[in-house]
Amino acid sequence: MIATGLAWSLALFFLVGGGVNIVAPPSVRDGFIRWGFPSWFHFVVGAMEIAAAAMLVVPALHIFGLLLSAATMMSAVIVVLYQREYTHAILPGAVLLVIAITALVTP
Repeated sequence: MIATGLAWSLALFFLVGGGVNIVAPPSVRDGFIRWGFPSWFHFVVGAMEIAAAAMLVVPALHIFGLLLSAATMMSAVIVVLYQREYTHAILPGAVLLVIAITALVTP
């Protein structure tokens, strides 16, 4: 029950985040460019986040959703730490913790 609730919460987070990255308001688009990514890269990240969200709620794909979401958040942490934007690492770091907890409580 707890694992399911956490998985659905993560799925909602990644669905919303993926949508924001695909729509890419100027602040999001500027962030990707500032970090050295091509102007279209927000589409890739958004698609990965939406794919992770979908996999998190399908029991047969749950573990792959956890892996993809963890890889996405770890990448975000690495990028912002490399760019010395330390406060930007707080949210993806916290989400990584929730992903780890979800993995631990999943039967």
